Amino acid sequence: MLNSDQVLFEVLRFSPDATAVYDSADLRIAYANKRMCSLWALSDDYKGKLYDELFSNPQQKHISTVLRQVWETGESRTLYHVEVGTFVDDHWEPRYFDMELKVLLNSNSEVFAILHTGKEVSGAPSTASSFLFQNHLVDIDKRIEGNRLENVSSKNDAAEKLPEVHPGALYNMEQVETAILRAQLIKDVAQLGVFDINIQTNKLIWDKYSRNLFGTVPEKVHYTPLDLVNAVHHTDKLRLIKALADAYDAGITKGNLDIIVRSAVSSKPEIRQVHILGLVHFDDEKKPNRLLGTVRDVTETSNTMDALRKRDLELQEVNRALATLNTELMSLNQELESSNENLVQAEQITQSLNDELQSAFDKLKLNEDRMNLAIQSAELGTWTLDVTENKVFMDARAKELYGYPPGDLIDYEEVLRYMHKDDRELVHQAVQRAINPKSGGLYDIQFRTIGATDGRLRWLHCKGRAYFDELNQPILFSGTARDITEAVISNEKISRYHNLISEKEKILQLIVDSAQIGTFTFDLMTKDMELNAHARSMFGLAEEDDALHPSGTDETLQAYMEVAEQAMAEAVMLGQPYDYSYQITHKKTGKVRWLRSVGNGAENSDGSITMFYGVIIDITAQKEEEQRKIDFLSIASHELRSPLTSLSGYLQILTLKRTQMDEQRMETMIRNASRQSERMRVLIDSFLDIARVNEGKLQLQRQIFPVDNFLSDMEKTLAETTTSHKFVFSDETSGLMLYADRDKLEQVVINFINNAIKYTPSKTVIQVVATSDNDQLEVRVIDEGPGISPADQARIFDRFYRVDSPRNEHVNGFGIGLFISKEIIHLHEGTINLQSEEGRGTTFWFSIPILPAPILLTDDL
Repeated sequence: MLNSDQVLFEVLRFSPDATAVYDSADLRIAYANKRMCSLWALSDDYKGKLYDELFSNPQQKHISTVLRQVWETGESRTLYHVEVGTFVDDHWEPRYFDMELKVLLNSNSEVFAILHTGKEVSGAPSTASSFLFQNHLVDIDKRIEGNRLENVSSKNDAAEKLPEVHPGALYNMEQVETAILRAQLIKDVAQLGVFDINIQTNKLIWDKYSRNLFGTVPEKVHYTPLDLVNAVHHTDKLRLIKALADAYDAGITKGNLDIIVRSAVSSKPEIRQVHILGLVHFDDEKKPNRLLGTVRDVTETSNTMDALRKRDLELQEVNRALATLNTELMSLNQELESSNENLVQAEQITQSLNDELQSAFDKLKLNEDRMNLAIQSAELGTWTLDVTENKVFMDARAKELYGYPPGDLIDYEEVLRYMHKDDRELVHQAVQRAINPKSGGLYDIQFRTIGATDGRLRWLHCKGRAYFDELNQPILFSGTARDITEAVISNEKISRYHNLISEKEKILQLIVDSAQIGTFTFDLMTKDMELNAHARSMFGLAEEDDALHPSGTDETLQAYMEVAEQAMAEAVMLGQPYDYSYQITHKKTGKVRWLRSVGNGAENSDGSITMFYGVIIDITAQKEEEQRKIDFLSIASHELRSPLTSLSGYLQILTLKRTQMDEQRMETMIRNASRQSERMRVLIDSFLDIARVNEGKLQLQRQIFPVDNFLSDMEKTLAETTTSHKFVFSDETSGLMLYADRDKLEQVVINFINNAIKYTPSKTVIQVVATSDNDQLEVRVIDEGPGISPADQARIFDRFYRVDSPRNEHVNGFGIGLFISKEIIHLHEGTINLQSEEGRGTTFWFSIPILPAPILLTDDL
């Protein structure tokens, strides 16, 4: 069994590849680094467990079989292009690895462990590359057999470089040497430098690769940690010292050292980014003893990561902006369809770039060329402000966005001059905030520029960040610039369209509210119907019942919705709007109402229609008017037939028996015939008056006449023709002479009196009172009848309206007398009305102005 070997495991811990160690023939797992645990989808509780206990799928069983063959034969093997399912972004996707199964032999050439490493590849390796890799493994084996660890001259030297071990641990020096050599080979392949700091003796041991990584370090017999600090860029020294101090404190970082610093070398063409990883070992008193670690060149990775982070933030902002624009532009008309297509394409491009960036984050191996390509594809310009020199550097795209200013380094004040005068101070303040450490160094602003040479106005969106040294002084301020001119123009158009749509919606809502029109939306698929407040009021529904479904409504509305659905289906089949009327019972009042629905379907993208929109109009009054016309025609036919039949009878009798009648009998027959003829004339005149009112041709024939004579003539006529009631006339006008249409005013008063005769009991008193006051003549007809309800009073002067009451079933009438009376009084510029209480009688009255008689000239006579 493989004993715990700190040297081996500490080196393997920093291996960039997935690595595991099995220390028994039954494949007990002695060690696995985080990369291998992630590949296995396991936590840290794997130690001491058998491979076959943890994995059971066929692919892993196959690897188990190969591992056992390697242990039994003692021959290393390499598996190429092994597919492994990994969980990425909420879904499983295949990854491919080249896996090396390397046997570790003791001094007796017996297998004591298997080193299992996996390196991710993008596809199956070619035959040539496989051959070279196999030869490399053979070369490694020869180095193991022919040479022990470089820089280790003896077992004692190797022992001196090992960390302290526990008294109970058993070590085999051959195993140690093999482990060290394996670690050296892994280090070379992974391009890792290793170092060892003896904290107690203040000595540093680091390999040649580490020293070369930091530049030309003077050769010494002994190195100290200070040599490592001095090899770091002067701006990072304090950070490294602080990181070492934190690592030495077990209570802060638990001995972990993880920092990226820059090299201090000046002879290199560029400063290198170096990733230092290490772990401090503590004694029983928690005092730091040893620091083992690795160094690695991450210059390209670090630069790429920084650029990708900025790029990702910018593209996320672009993605959000484009998504918002896309949602808003969906509601615009055909004029914006081309803009919508461009935005959708931009969104697709952005999504594709996001996918590429996600892949880049996983691999962390994108170089600067690919980063520049991504920036160019997004048409982003980059800029850097040297805060100390107050100079701005722009790439080609940024210069284009600023209208091609001359020079490579441009004065900051000159750059401000290229901005719109209304935005210069705003931009300057934003820059000052960004280079203030309290702001966090973030910079995000939109402003206008005026091209340096082309004079073109552009809208730019600039984002950046300021970086500070250990003294919180700004050392670098850089970022990106993006042309958002089209987006700003689109937003302005959208805003104008929104304002226009909002205004039209307000006007439409005002029209709907003023006309009290109900609106509805009906879904043919779900059978859901939405009604506005006016529509709900027509049905008598509560305000909260705005969304309705047949299964959750009462019987009246359910029946209405069934008819509506059938009418809509017919409209879809015929390809035309639908228009139908339906009778309902009001849910609250219980009264019958007529509703008319008019609407049309909205076509979907596939040409189908699932949604109907329309209006609901209350046509109850119209239906009642139509019914009254029908009733009027029925009554008129009956009323005309009755005197006509009587007149015809009288004439037939006179024709057949005139020679047999005496003079008195014949006179009576002629008088009765004349009365029926007069009755027909009155009816026909009433019909003609209605026609004249409808056509606006009812005219007055004014004349001068005394009011007292006007009343006395009517009193005499009533005394001669009517004996069922008692009439009391009262003239309080004091001999008033009136200039008006006497016949039409008499028609109004007679209509009042006839209604009183029809609807009041016999032998009751009917009063007719005339008064004059304030240049107004007022005539009142007062009866002792049953009175009129308030609801009927509101419509008593409507055309064809008759009070619907059981006691009026046998009362003849057309419902036009009061309507004509109202029109006559209005022609006299007067007022007509009534006062009534149920059970206490009714008073009909009118009031007209007293006009002076015109002066007639001789020529007019």
